[in-house]
Amino acid sequence: MKKFTAIILALITVFILASCNNSSSKEPVTTDNTEDTTDAGSENLQGSLKDILADIYDKVKDVEGMSSTFDGLADPVDIDPKNCSYYFGVETLNFKEGIASELKIGWAYSVCLIRANSTDDVEQLKTTIKGNVNPYKWVCMGVEDKYVVVDSIGDVVILIMTEKSECIHAAFLDLAE
Repeated sequence: MKKFTAIILALITVFILASCNNSSSKEPVTTDNTEDTTDAGSENLQGSLKDILADIYDKVKDVEGMSSTFDGLADPVDIDPKNCSYYFGVETLNFKEGIASELKIGWAYSVCLIRANSTDDVEQLKTTIKGNVNPYKWVCMGVEDKYVVVDSIGDVVILIMTEKSECIHAAFLDLAE
């Protein structure tokens, strides 16, 4: 009986490791499919990044499937040199401040906001993020390229990686009005 249990456990382990290996071994991708819909020279968004994030979430709170997302969100985390590579796939980016909003546990979900040092830096930041972000950074899960959005309003750059990226992106763009 012990041998049978050991064999079953070994098989389960092999299947789990194989499925994780297939998803998490993908190389970071360039997300060229993201349409740049804003102008980096447009007026800067006012308020803290946490306030901007709260405004975005307030606009999408009634979208189907988003209420369960809000139940699982961790508090926003400051992005700094120690964790920059986790969020953007590069060791360093030059920006004033940044925050990330992710789930405590669940599926692939990340919304990051950074405030550039100046609007002159925005396009370079977006290009760097697009070229290095890894939408399969989570163990055994990720999002398809079509769900990765990198965009900006004024000096604020947003990175969205979730299957609900379209509604979050639209809510972000609404802040420009």
